[in-house]
Amino acid sequence: MGIKITGIDTPFGGVSWEVTETAKSGVQNLLFFLEAKRILVNPIEMEIKSWCEESAIEIKNKLTELLSHYDFDAETIDTMRYMVMLAIVFWMT
Repeated sequence: MGIKITGIDTPFGGVSWEVTETAKSGVQNLLFFLEAKRILVNPIEMEIKSWCEESAIEIKNKLTELLSHYDFDAETIDTMRYMVMLAIVFWMT
């Protein structure tokens, strides 16, 4: 998170600001989210197909949400779009 100064008031002084979220915090958010996805950490023998499908859809939705919320660099955007495509392919199989 960062702080962006949005204004300075006078004559008595004062600064107004807003807290901004950086692309780094967006990637951290994604990694924390993915850590909790059983589909990525459990052995395949422990998974039920319908749960895997639901998990793949949740991952796709989270990636899409993060892409629209943060200002990522081009390489990160390409990587996340590839991850969305993989989630869709997994869901369709």
